Amino acid sequence: MIDISSSDESDDELPLWKRVQLNRGQSSNKCHSGSGRTLTEIVPNQDNLHDHVRNKEVTSSVKLPKSTGSQESQSSKISLEYVTSSIDDPLDGMSSGVPTKTSTSTDLSQASAKGVKRKKRSPEEIQRQREQALVKKLERDKKKEELARLRDGKKNEKQREADHRKALREAHKAIRPEECMKSMTVSVDQSLLEGRCGSQILQKLQELTCKVSVDQPPIEGAITWSRLSAEQNLGHDIQLDSLQKTIQEIESLVIINIEDFVPLVHASLQSRLGITVESETLIEHASQSIATLGGKTVTYIVHGAQQYFRNSKNRHQRNFRSAVLGEDPVGNTKKKGKRKKKAGSDDLPNVTRVQMEEVLVDLQLQHSCNVHFREAPESVAEIIAMFTKAVAEKPFKKQRDKGTFSFHVNSEWAGGAKVSKDGGGLIKVWRQQLQQFKNVSPEIASAIISQYPSPQLLLKGYERCSSTKEAELLLQDIVIRRGEGVLATSRRVGPELSKRVYKQMTSTDETMVL
Repeated sequence: MIDISSSDESDDELPLWKRVQLNRGQSSNKCHSGSGRTLTEIVPNQDNLHDHVRNKEVTSSVKLPKSTGSQESQSSKISLEYVTSSIDDPLDGMSSGVPTKTSTSTDLSQASAKGVKRKKRSPEEIQRQREQALVKKLERDKKKEELARLRDGKKNEKQREADHRKALREAHKAIRPEECMKSMTVSVDQSLLEGRCGSQILQKLQELTCKVSVDQPPIEGAITWSRLSAEQNLGHDIQLDSLQKTIQEIESLVIINIEDFVPLVHASLQSRLGITVESETLIEHASQSIATLGGKTVTYIVHGAQQYFRNSKNRHQRNFRSAVLGEDPVGNTKKKGKRKKKAGSDDLPNVTRVQMEEVLVDLQLQHSCNVHFREAPESVAEIIAMFTKAVAEKPFKKQRDKGTFSFHVNSEWAGGAKVSKDGGGLIKVWRQQLQQFKNVSPEIASAIISQYPSPQLLLKGYERCSSTKEAELLLQDIVIRRGEGVLATSRRVGPELSKRVYKQMTSTDETMVL
């Protein structure tokens, strides 16, 4: 065998296939010039050429040149693959007499030096790739906008919830008793402030720190209330806007003097008897007041009723005395001119208390109107202030007494009792526990508590009993007192209730029916 690396023969004397092989080896060695090894060092002789090339150990023993660039490593890989393909088939390409892969090696070496040359794109492909890139960019922008919109939506939702909670706190605070008077406005008739009770009424309303509006309503002596309420509105910019709204209360007062009230009552009495009267009755006055005030509930405050009844009684006594003495009551009145000015109600019709009560019952049944009688101007101002405070606190009390369930008991005694740290309120709890028994009134519970102020004391009383029968009848002789004075009555607790209380306090059977 001839050694390729140490051969002394000239290139012309070598066979054609060897010269081609040497040329290819030289081009491959140029690619591996950085490694310092030639093809002859890798393949020692021609006989084992094919075995060394196909053997994996020879392939793995080839040390590629260390390169910092990707292009050099790629070119070295291409040259090595070319050498192995040439050695596998040394006679390949010689059918035409010209080596066909020499040019390919040159192209590959050039591609390795300049990098792999990409195929030239057509204008349609360039346009299509640009459109695809634009679509991807639009999709990315759309996703970013969607994420930003979701973040803004969550942020706005949290802000809106916080504003809503704040508005609810402010609205709840506004209806509390210590704050509700600031939003109230009392509309008072001007003629009422100019009358006998005007200064007292104005002073009382100013003490309540509410607003006072002086008007001229169609009903003389009328007083109405209005409330300034804050409402939350969700605007287009997803912001809660606070709106101030004036709410007219349904309650109203009509302050009327006794000089104007008695003729209305007298006309109503005449109308009940079937007598035709030309003046206005109390029922008609109430109907007109309700219609004029827009369906509000009307409550009458009558000023000076007791003075009228005293004057009426005195007039009746004078007439009776004059009739007994045979004197003229008219002449007796003329002699006492000083009393004529004081007795301003002498010219009013004579109406008794019973007759007035009958007319008031009809008024309440037909129009649900209540009537309150007051004497002094301070008393009239006090009841107006009381009504104002009650109207202002109505929303707070309505919300406080609103039950969670439809079957919830809203009564005071069934609503529970607060117990302080020092034990205050325990007696009230014990009283409520006793009132849970059937037909046990507060008087009966108080009578038992007076003897046994706590359940523990009652249990100790049962322990002191010698037998069960004695324990069952322990409470039967407790006296229950009702009323006061001459109307006071008394009775005993009785054996039946005593037995039920004993079973409730000592039984361990949870299915027992008391």
